[in-house]
Amino acid sequence: MILRIVGWTSSTSVMPAPNNIIPFYASLLDFCSSAKSLKELKQIHVRIITVGISRHDFIRAKLVSSYASCNQMLEASFIFSLTNRQSTFLYNSLIRGFSSLNLFSQSLSVFRQLLFSHKPIDRHTLPTVLKSCAGLSALQLGRQVHVAVLANGFVLDVANSNALITMYSKCGDLVSARWVFDQMPERNSVTWSAMMAAYGMHGNFGEVFRLFEQMADEGILPDGMTFTTILTACSHGGLTDNGRKYFEMMEGRFGVMPGLEHYTCMVDMLGRAGCLDEAEALIEGMEVEPDETLWGALLGACKIYGKVEVAERVAEKVYGRTLSAASLLPCRNSFCKKPQIISILLCILPWKPRIKRKIRVPAASNKLADIPPDDYTWRKYGQKPIKGSPHPRPTKCYLGTMLWQLNYTMKFSNLSSHNCISKSSTV
Repeated sequence: MILRIVGWTSSTSVMPAPNNIIPFYASLLDFCSSAKSLKELKQIHVRIITVGISRHDFIRAKLVSSYASCNQMLEASFIFSLTNRQSTFLYNSLIRGFSSLNLFSQSLSVFRQLLFSHKPIDRHTLPTVLKSCAGLSALQLGRQVHVAVLANGFVLDVANSNALITMYSKCGDLVSARWVFDQMPERNSVTWSAMMAAYGMHGNFGEVFRLFEQMADEGILPDGMTFTTILTACSHGGLTDNGRKYFEMMEGRFGVMPGLEHYTCMVDMLGRAGCLDEAEALIEGMEVEPDETLWGALLGACKIYGKVEVAERVAEKVYGRTLSAASLLPCRNSFCKKPQIISILLCILPWKPRIKRKIRVPAASNKLADIPPDDYTWRKYGQKPIKGSPHPRPTKCYLGTMLWQLNYTMKFSNLSSHNCISKSSTV
């Protein structure tokens, strides 16, 4: 629709009024930003240059925001550098764009530039900065940003408080996260989900369930994110019965339709518990198309419990034919349909026949060496496959020594009350 409008205005003599041309193209850029439509954005950008408004500061601000929303940070940074009036809105767009790509250091660098430019910060600035602090586990910096939240009067803003809860929990400070939660005068479903995720992250699954019941008692309806959080806690805690109960409660009690992420949590939980037949039946009854992550969760459980027959059925469902590890190996590193699934299937399905592949060893003779399948995890570069390793085959010797040293250090420092490695185990 947007391209039709742009094409119609460019192919005819009809143009917006001079005083409406800026709002017209700004609204088109807003659509591209919300829809993350890079193709349409580039075509609209060309049209903006054609009509001669590309140097307008407001249009440049919209272009920066649109390119950042489409994860095109190189273009967004370039247009930002050309803008004469670099407003807080522009800085926020760059900070949010870098953070959405998990480029947290670059995001904090832009925030530092914002502070040095003496531009005011608004309530949209600090939540993204707190996300970057959480991604880097920068607790001290996060506390300084918390002070900025208090100093600028954003403590009553729900989005800033939610970001503080997430930051403290990911940085390991559960006490501060709960303090922020208790001090909030108003909470939404995101707040409760963030606090439940914090307790689940730290293994306090009982508190996760108590918060869920308290949330329901206060009349706040849980959403899909809330159930994703609680099902993840059930999966990581091995609480299969609780997971089944909350999964049935989603649609029956609260009217929340299960999505792909909820089915993935359930399959992961059932797979960890060894209920592979139930997990497979759950996938069969799904109303949405399973993706690679969901199949990978089931195949990971097949690998743990040695369920080759289930893995064969999964391979047949995904690829439409019976497969073996021998037939999967040639397409493992090619642009195949499901490369991650192939990697897991190679570890499960029996080898018929035993396969060898040739890799080039960078030695003086430049000869080819036969590497059996069980040695795919390492390549021999001279006599040191791992930098700093004292052993030419460090897979067992060097790694085992390091694990025993770590175990001894933990016991000596009284960090663990039990041995993390049994004496009878082998590395």
